[in-house]
Amino acid sequence: MNYEKKRLVIEWDLTYQCNLNCLHCSAIRKRNEKGNLSIKDLTKVMKKFSSYFCILHINPSAGESTTRSDFVEIYNLFAHAINTVRMTTNGIILSKIIKKMYLKNLSLMTISIDGSEMINNITRGDNAYKKACKSLKALHEKKENENLSFNTQINYVLHRLNSDSLKEMAVLLDEYDVDVINVIKVDLDTGNAKTHADTLYLSYEDCIDSIGELLQKLKMINKSREKIGKKPILLRPELFTAKWLYLLAKTYGLKYVIFEKRHSCHVLTQNYLYLNPIGNAFPCLFFTQKRLQEEMIKYYGSVTTPNIVENTVEEILESSYFTNARNLLKEFLNFDNLPCKSCNFLNTCAICPIYAQLWGVKNDCF
Repeated sequence: MNYEKKRLVIEWDLTYQCNLNCLHCSAIRKRNEKGNLSIKDLTKVMKKFSSYFCILHINPSAGESTTRSDFVEIYNLFAHAINTVRMTTNGIILSKIIKKMYLKNLSLMTISIDGSEMINNITRGDNAYKKACKSLKALHEKKENENLSFNTQINYVLHRLNSDSLKEMAVLLDEYDVDVINVIKVDLDTGNAKTHADTLYLSYEDCIDSIGELLQKLKMINKSREKIGKKPILLRPELFTAKWLYLLAKTYGLKYVIFEKRHSCHVLTQNYLYLNPIGNAFPCLFFTQKRLQEEMIKYYGSVTTPNIVENTVEEILESSYFTNARNLLKEFLNFDNLPCKSCNFLNTCAICPIYAQLWGVKNDCF
């Protein structure tokens, strides 16, 4: 691999279609957005990435890429053209197609599971648990049989229905040699999650208690894993402000916990693209939201979204849209006129400055 090439990180939702209808899905409205790029278009785009050292994440935020009938062809196109590939999936179809997938350049596979079999099936659908576990098993076997080095993660969307079963995930994580579990606080502002908010709501205090119980289980399991030379299983809490992460650390310790930091924001790096299914390019996922686009129009008069099929990478990164997004972020970076400004945890908080300035931080934070 040529590490002298300029680094480019791409997150790409290849489709908004999905074969599940989860109770907590916050992206259900995107199912109405039709259109996906063709193999011909994608082949053309791959040539634009050839001068970069590319890290590509497939369907990180919405939709299920494996529902595309041409997914294996697409994946293998990416795998042979891109330096490093990552992928997020619900695991429903993966076990059926994994033998056809070229995984040499895969660095990370993330599968979504939200609790014990009964709880997961209630929130995700009948047999979703068994199918996801079957995919985990197939991944584990392929990794061992072909001597591959990719990491495996679990995404766990935490809410009231599955908070008690989070600690039960420890055994599953150990069985399939999962590297990291991402515990994501449910977003109740949109989609199915908003419809079922009364059922799914879980206080921040209860979230921390639930995560702490899992962490205690992981500490015991990791001691056994380390004795036989296995890597420890790590836990990453997501969508929590620093106040709550501090409480987690104070109560349960920092060992085996991964923290995201605010300075890791992609927008300022000038080496990041978020692409939607038709190839429109955004500075980050937040900028796909209509309300943020409306704010951009207020600040800068208009928004013209570049497209990876029609524009070069350089044209996109240097476009007025991306330049204005960086300027907006810089303007809000210090959290002026917000309680965040005087917060002791500001430098280690992952809250987005733009999001906080325009729509505030959850009251639970203060």
